[in-house]
Amino acid sequence: MIPAERFTVRAARALQDAVDLARRTGNPAVEDVHLLSALLDQDEGVVGPILAKAGADPGAVRAETSAALGRLATQSGAQPSASRELSKVIDDADAQVRRLDDQYVS
Repeated sequence: MIPAERFTVRAARALQDAVDLARRTGNPAVEDVHLLSALLDQDEGVVGPILAKAGADPGAVRAETSAALGRLATQSGAQPSASRELSKVIDDADAQVRRLDDQYVS
């Protein structure tokens, strides 16, 4: 995973919101869909407008995301950890940052 200091403020907040969502809903793992949900819920976030510009309906994506969250396994007292899928999303994003030589840090 990317060191925490390399995340933007919004990215770090989205990851924390994803962990909080997994914890609240009793999911044993923080999945990529938790992160998508957190990104969609960000005030003044960029995900909704990017989806719309790409031709997707942000409301439909939000509905599908909610449905996917509802299908996840639950476990009482779960302390969620990052799933393999979430780790891959973050690692792929880091690879893109490195490929583009993006020097932005928060």
